[in-house]
Amino acid sequence: MAESAADSHSAVGGGSGDKANAATVKAESKKVRWTNVGRFAGASVAYLIGSGFATGQETLQFFASFGIVGMLGGVISTLLFMTVGALIMRKGHELQLELSSEVFRYYVGRFLGTVLEWFAVLYSFSVAVIMVSGAGAVLNELTGLPNWIGVVGMGLLGLATVLAGLERLVDIIGTIGPVIIAFTVVVGTIIFVRDFGELGNQPIFGSLPEAAQSAQITGHFAWSAVLYVSFNMLLGMVFFSQLGKEATSTREAGIAGALGGLGLGIGVLMITLAILTNLTLALDKEVPTLALGQTIHPAVGVAFAVVVMLGIYSTATPLYWVVKNQVMGFIPRKWNVVVTVVICIALIACGFLPFSVLVDKIYGTVGYVGCALIIVIIVRTIYDSVRKRRSA
Repeated sequence: MAESAADSHSAVGGGSGDKANAATVKAESKKVRWTNVGRFAGASVAYLIGSGFATGQETLQFFASFGIVGMLGGVISTLLFMTVGALIMRKGHELQLELSSEVFRYYVGRFLGTVLEWFAVLYSFSVAVIMVSGAGAVLNELTGLPNWIGVVGMGLLGLATVLAGLERLVDIIGTIGPVIIAFTVVVGTIIFVRDFGELGNQPIFGSLPEAAQSAQITGHFAWSAVLYVSFNMLLGMVFFSQLGKEATSTREAGIAGALGGLGLGIGVLMITLAILTNLTLALDKEVPTLALGQTIHPAVGVAFAVVVMLGIYSTATPLYWVVKNQVMGFIPRKWNVVVTVVICIALIACGFLPFSVLVDKIYGTVGYVGCALIIVIIVRTIYDSVRKRRSA
């Protein structure tokens, strides 16, 4: 009788129960924990910064080398970072993939997705090697210590962080990202305000100096801005998907992705402004931000060197995690420590090789692949949205 009564009650109240459940699910999908938003946004910024951003070389080549119009390129990149970052992190939460690198298969199918999956992992390893190698070069330039100390030190630091787990990794680099952005924005603002009167004397309007033109990645500022995003987002696809998976809701993931893109964009724009007010000086330097910082005070130059090291660490470590996570998808969990140590040894060993030449050669391919992927992500998102509305 009790069962019959329960069944009867379920039959009568089933409709209202389904509505209540639907309302609960909808509410959960919009739940936002702002502490998580800050962590994930900070982690996404830290992941994308790297040594290229912190040294000012990327900003010079992709934006400032085009003169004042490079600022418009910075705005384009910011909007794209915000859009694509939000879309990938939202999708990461929706799919809840066991292996985050499989997000490529969702967008382009099993075959192409698998190819892109491994291409991205190999690319991640290559860039991680460049970061580890760069740590040796920066430490050598800053202190005169042998390169191998920086290479081995960064490799071991990455090993300790990856072994601590993803949550700890996100906590650490989620703090580093905002610190780097805040520092570069403050220094960039000081330089821009101080040297604003010199802006008209810099060769940034009309005809650009030959050194600026040769520094340009492409022949057009807008295409350069798009390529800057595509390089980074192909590299960040797996990690961003994993961050989205860890979020409380799709809304939380989307907000974190957008804020991360905004933070990076603001940093890019402020460094671009600072370089534009001192373009002649910046074009002659391997590390523009270090040179600009030293014009304020030698201590600021040293601080920028520390920021560069933090940028290297905050990019190399999650790249290390991406590679390890991909390999562990095919190996029992009991081998986690062994695999992590082996990858660390490989990173350190390769860090002594001139891998920068290799990465330079694949940048063009990566840029076009990343650009095509961004288009696919946006088109697939629109398609899914339209299909969902029609079926509702």
